[in-house]
Amino acid sequence: MRRFWKMLWRAVKFTAKLGVVLVVFGIVYEMYAARRDREAYQPPGKFVNVSGRRIYIYCVGHSSPTVVLESGLGGPTVLWGQMQPQLAQKIRVCSYDRDGLGWSDESHQPRTAGRYASDLHTALLGAGEAGPFVMVGHSIGGMLVLNFVEAYPNEVVGVVLLEPTHPAQFAEGGDQWHDHQKALPIFRAGPTLAILGWLRGALWATDKLKPLPLPAATRAEYIALATSYKAANAMKTEAESLLSVCRDSANLPNLEDKPLLVLSGAKSLEEGFPVLLREQMAKLSTKGEHRIVPNASHSGIVLKPEPAAVSVAAILEVVGAVQSRERTAERKVE
Repeated sequence: MRRFWKMLWRAVKFTAKLGVVLVVFGIVYEMYAARRDREAYQPPGKFVNVSGRRIYIYCVGHSSPTVVLESGLGGPTVLWGQMQPQLAQKIRVCSYDRDGLGWSDESHQPRTAGRYASDLHTALLGAGEAGPFVMVGHSIGGMLVLNFVEAYPNEVVGVVLLEPTHPAQFAEGGDQWHDHQKALPIFRAGPTLAILGWLRGALWATDKLKPLPLPAATRAEYIALATSYKAANAMKTEAESLLSVCRDSANLPNLEDKPLLVLSGAKSLEEGFPVLLREQMAKLSTKGEHRIVPNASHSGIVLKPEPAAVSVAAILEVVGAVQSRERTAERKVE
């Protein structure tokens, strides 16, 4: 029996030492990898001062109106890599990194519907983008876009919502509310996992087993941007603030006759998303329409080539409707 306890104690000590080694190795490797990433990746856009911190914004293309892309939860600008270049061939288009995500500095403040809208508005003005704007939002970005329209209605001439979050989705006690509660501990562990280098390792392994449908260089940049402590902390804060932002966004704006397209992925609807909520969003405008994109998942509608091409076409359709309306107004003035 004494021999058994000695062996058990040795095993415990070995395991503890191994754990310490893995932690130290992870921290050292993460410091090295973060420094390597800073040297390897340089943002192509510009930084704008917003309340004493830098917000990153990337605008390309020409012509009016300007399309503004609002990402889903925790999404940096690099995830628009499938769509922004296609849009830029036809129109001016801007993507940006919200508070703490991607290249933007973090404020360490809770996120609110009003702050999201104000930050984006200040970033656009600081970048010299005066509008008018066609606002495009994916996932929670759809809800944030509607908040922006509520705050700055005269600057928005059209809206496209891609797999948008409806504020009622996360009503307390519902399925998605429970899913959110289960996911929160994972988000809260993110900053610690980032420091230890384990978040980077997890995304690296996921990329090898099931890579995002983006070029290898873009995927590598995404891993670099999404696995930093800053990004993990920002994603945690966004996740923690989600329910309060939904409550703040409960009263959806009246878009009057602004062109509006709401796109849902067929796969997303098959997984149980209530289609009635999307149809309700399409009725926010007298010129609104809800469409279902075949073979599109929640993320695939912006990431996978075929569904993303449908999304691009929908955005350009709204842009075309806005331009046609502007030409009609000009002829009436003449």
